[in-house]
Amino acid sequence: MWFGPIALDEAEGCILAHSLQTSEGRVRKGRVLSASDISLLRRAGIAQVVAARLAANDVHEDDAAERIARAAAGAHVRVNEPFTGRANLYAQTAGLVKINRGRVDSGNQVDPAITLATKEPFTRVEEGTMIATAKIISYGVSSAAIERARLAFSGAVEMWPFHAKRVALVVTALEDANEKLTTKSLKALEARLARSGSILIGVKACRHDDEALSAALKDDMMRVADIIVVFGVSATSDITDIIPAGICAAGGEIVHYGMPVDPGNLLVLGKLNQQDVIGAPGCARSVQMNGFDFVLDRLLCNIDVNTETIQAMGVGGLLKEIVSRPQPRNARAESVDRERAAVDGIILAAGASRRSGAHHKLLAKKDSKAIIRLVVEQALASDLRSVHVVTGNEDKRIRTILSDLPVILHQNSAAQEGISSSIRVGLKGMIAEPDACVLLLGDMPEITAEDINRLISGYDPANGQLIGVSTCDGKRGNPVLWSSRFFSALSQLQGDIGGKQLISKSKESTYFCEIGKGAHLDLDDAEELSRYGATFGSYSMKTIKDY
Repeated sequence: MWFGPIALDEAEGCILAHSLQTSEGRVRKGRVLSASDISLLRRAGIAQVVAARLAANDVHEDDAAERIARAAAGAHVRVNEPFTGRANLYAQTAGLVKINRGRVDSGNQVDPAITLATKEPFTRVEEGTMIATAKIISYGVSSAAIERARLAFSGAVEMWPFHAKRVALVVTALEDANEKLTTKSLKALEARLARSGSILIGVKACRHDDEALSAALKDDMMRVADIIVVFGVSATSDITDIIPAGICAAGGEIVHYGMPVDPGNLLVLGKLNQQDVIGAPGCARSVQMNGFDFVLDRLLCNIDVNTETIQAMGVGGLLKEIVSRPQPRNARAESVDRERAAVDGIILAAGASRRSGAHHKLLAKKDSKAIIRLVVEQALASDLRSVHVVTGNEDKRIRTILSDLPVILHQNSAAQEGISSSIRVGLKGMIAEPDACVLLLGDMPEITAEDINRLISGYDPANGQLIGVSTCDGKRGNPVLWSSRFFSALSQLQGDIGGKQLISKSKESTYFCEIGKGAHLDLDDAEELSRYGATFGSYSMKTIKDY
């Protein structure tokens, strides 16, 4: 393939390398220049273009990409129509991605213009997910290189499809069964099985000792299960601990104990009457990815799992931290006694109030008090340990209004960057990091001390209740309580957004608190302020009596 600048008179049939804009329209890169294109460019005063000309033995980028993709596509993989030198490969079934790394590496070494990128091996995907893409870098490549690459890539990208299995669950308890814990385990397992069409055929509860577990594993229900999952009330700390001992006492054997995946280290894999038995780690009660998924997904795809398989899971085995675990690795452990938890309040009052007209909404008065003072007084009357107020351009006036109140004020010099910057300032300004904080908005005066206390009372780290969301008729609003485990993620937010996306990603850690209309009443503009009965008056920097 030849590539470079070429006179317009010689460019017909060449492939345009860079898009050109004319008064009559745009000629896009990648277009094979026709006689009419040449005329259009000539009228625009263009005498030369950068273009590519394919040789007789070259293959156009689209055709080349399709040939590579179809060669690489193995079982349960389809290829879409090529475009701009790219052809994508998609899973035809839900399951795990199967990649022959040696073939992918070999094919990518044939020619720099020929590339194939794939998802990681064993990635769990749904039907229709893109799992690889073939991309030709240049506008054409030699047919000889394409043929070598096709042979190298042959069948490199496949799918292991999920198969519907019958799964039985055993839940152990120290004394009486913990109904809440059992329900959580059951829901998490059912969610995992749904993607493969597998079914949970039953649940058996027993005491947390090896004899009781052995008896449960011998139950008739277990004999018709393809996979048996054991959720122990206590983690397995040794290969002779209760869950592995119970499997052996039932006549089974231990295939492997422990795994180089975190979270998920404390997993037990056994065999009982040719059935796979998984002693699940405690983190498997969360629906977030952990080591349990690595093993269960493979078994649902009829992939043999043994000691060698598990020991090879270390690379890629450090997974995203599950914040709902009782003791997260990258944060200090929170007090199990929620009644003794330290919860601080951060009131966000740095907005520019552009929609409220000539005056700032937080300085409007209701019942002779400024809106911001009404909010702060309720926060101070609650069970919050301390109250922080983040201000912006109205820092001086707000400081005057609150000067007789025991609050800690922080001015956000970057308030124009949005609410996320105020959250960072508030979190950074806390002298002693609390167990949790409540983020309040400065323009929500109907939030009462009782509302804040209800949020605080729902906070329960021992049972994974880490984010408290206020609601009105079931619809989400403000304020929101955040466990300190989320402070790092909150500090990384950007722009004029709060924690809505974090809440959506952390459903298993979220609880809701119905507080009524106060959760939705914020005073954004002059009309809303008027309906609320708030008025603007004159401001004095020397006295607070008018507020």
